Amino acid sequence: MKLADDVYLIGSGSNGMNMTDPYDCHIYLLDGGDEIAVIDIGAGLNLEAIYENIVNNGFSLNDIDYLILTHAHADHSGGAKKFVDKTGAKVIASKKTAEYLQNGDEAAISLQKAKEAGIYPLDYRSESCPVDWTVQEGDVVSVGNYSLKVIETPGHSGDHISFITESKHKT
Repeated sequence: MKLADDVYLIGSGSNGMNMTDPYDCHIYLLDGGDEIAVIDIGAGLNLEAIYENIVNNGFSLNDIDYLILTHAHADHSGGAKKFVDKTGAKVIASKKTAEYLQNGDEAAISLQKAKEAGIYPLDYRSESCPVDWTVQEGDVVSVGNYSLKVIETPGHSGDHISFITESKHKT
C-alpha cells in the first residue's frame, strides 16, 4: 500500500490493517532511489505475504539493502533471520536490540510473558540474527535519497529507537 511517493506499508497485523500475519506490527518499505530499506519485519510467521507485497509494489526482494529494526519485540524483529537469509539485507539496530537479537534473548524481550498473556503462540520462538550495524542517538543512516537521524526513544521497550527523516530530493 503506497503511503507517500517513496513510502509503502508492506505488512500489518491484527492491531492494524490485517495485511499479513496477525502477529505483525506495521512494516514499511522506504524507497531511497538507489537504496531501499524495510523498517521492522514482523513476527516472521507469514513472510510470504510481506514478500508478495514488496513485489506487488514494483520491487524485487534482491533490491532490499537494509532491514532497520526499531526494537527487539518479536512483532518487530521475529522475522529478521529469515528475511535476511532470503534478501541479503543488512540489519541495522540499536546496540541493545542487536544484543538481544544476536543472542536470541527471549527473556530480554519479555517473550515468555507475552506468550503467557496470549500475545504469541506458546510454541513461538525468537530466532537469533546477526546485526551488521549498530546505531545510537544522533547517528544518521542514509538510505539513498533519505537521511534517518536516530533518536533513542525508550518507553514501550528500553531498546526502542525512532528516526527524524529528511529527503535529499530537490523540488
